[in-house]
Amino acid sequence: MSDLPKFYIINNGMKDLRGHYFETAISIAEAARDMGWHPILAGHADCKKEIAPEWLEFYPIFRVDHWMDSPPFVTGDDEIHVNLKKYEETSIENVLNENISFEDYIKNRFYLNPYLSQQVRYSNQSTNINKKLFSSTFLFKLVDRINKKFSSLFKFSKNKNKLVDQNPSPIESELFNKHVFYLDLSKLLAVTEAKCGDFVFLPTAHGRELMAITDLLKEGNKGINFGLEFRYSLEPNATPIRKENSYLEDHLFYFKELKKTGLPSEIKLFTDSNELAKEYKNCSGLPFQILPIPLRQKYIYDGQQLSNPNTPISLVFLGDAREEKGFHWLPYLIEHLAKEYFETDKITLHVQASMGMLPEPRCLSALRILKSYPSKWIKLYGLNDALSSDDYYALLNRASILLCPYNNKIFANRSAGTLADAIAAGIPTIVPSKTWLASEQPDGTGLKFDDLESFLTKSKFLIDNFNCYQKKAIESKQEYSLKHNTKELIKLVTLTELKNKKLIREVA
Repeated sequence: MSDLPKFYIINNGMKDLRGHYFETAISIAEAARDMGWHPILAGHADCKKEIAPEWLEFYPIFRVDHWMDSPPFVTGDDEIHVNLKKYEETSIENVLNENISFEDYIKNRFYLNPYLSQQVRYSNQSTNINKKLFSSTFLFKLVDRINKKFSSLFKFSKNKNKLVDQNPSPIESELFNKHVFYLDLSKLLAVTEAKCGDFVFLPTAHGRELMAITDLLKEGNKGINFGLEFRYSLEPNATPIRKENSYLEDHLFYFKELKKTGLPSEIKLFTDSNELAKEYKNCSGLPFQILPIPLRQKYIYDGQQLSNPNTPISLVFLGDAREEKGFHWLPYLIEHLAKEYFETDKITLHVQASMGMLPEPRCLSALRILKSYPSKWIKLYGLNDALSSDDYYALLNRASILLCPYNNKIFANRSAGTLADAIAAGIPTIVPSKTWLASEQPDGTGLKFDDLESFLTKSKFLIDNFNCYQKKAIESKQEYSLKHNTKELIKLVTLTELKNKKLIREVA
């Protein structure tokens, strides 16, 4: 094990090479290595170790991901109920101090049957959670469900300043999953011999992870510092992560519990947009700092030149094929531009069509339509799997214009890594108005739309006036690349620790 301080990147939502989960993690690992840290990447237990570069220490260890998937089933446990308290009796300190063997640690602490998660009664007293929370009757659950439906009728903005004073109750599986994360993080730190001066960073964090880390620090595991970046909106109607849309309610509980004892000094909280920082601060009453978007600069083409008027303009759509990203709008765009532009070979359309595990009906329908168009009009990528880093950036660097037909409500406060990549590459863009994307787009480098109709008309205008927008985009890219620099991100989250150890290096 290296003597350098370790920089952990915890990306338990990462299961494969899919998009910016992977790109963000690798970008941070590369920068941490260059700045004098020993990077360690940890992903979901479903990951294959082969997806990480050979130079990067990688652990596919976490059994709960950001999207609330259930932990994988562990056979052999015949208990009807699982008493999680017994798994807390063995601390990381016992392993690090060599009081017990690692084998005993695993046996006593990690032998769980997550299949029984709905029946678990969590009893960790250190989090001040009352067991009464788990004895809800059918009537209580029914009233709670009706109340959620009724509450959703009101605007979030009218109530956001009062949210921090509410006292919501978490669902049982949430607390179980939080505890499984706690166990897996403990295991990772023990296996890798974490020590004072190391840093743990979660580039896409969740409230359950914040609670788990707080528990870890209460056990006396001092000296390790944590940075958690929250990148998804809390507004009830903005991020439909679960059917009952309890993302906001769950986080209100986490923040309420944390405020009882205060945010530990070892934890720093971050977002990557001003809008999101305000949203989280209003809901939690906790401080949130803003981080830059991590870019993999070496992959972004640095030689963008003004286009040849005789070369077709390449429209590019990047990211998973999801409704929130407007994938189902693409057939409308082709029909709108077909006669004047596609049939005359003035433009081509290049589309990342990676569907993911649960394809959405409108996206599947749109894909069937896209496949019916002539191949000289449209090229489809990632049909059978996620794009590799090389393929993703090759597609980005092929773009004359990046299309971001994103839902303006869902992306009102959220960032988009594809947009950041495009701006850093000097590529004109079209983005939804009244969103982070719109505020991030440098003046004169693209256009903003309000709905499907304006997306179609603005795309046509951008094509007709492409040279003007491209010139401005090329002029703006250098300043943008300096703003969103991955090394700058690491400096912001670890500056104090690095100064104390005199390991900070000059950032290029």
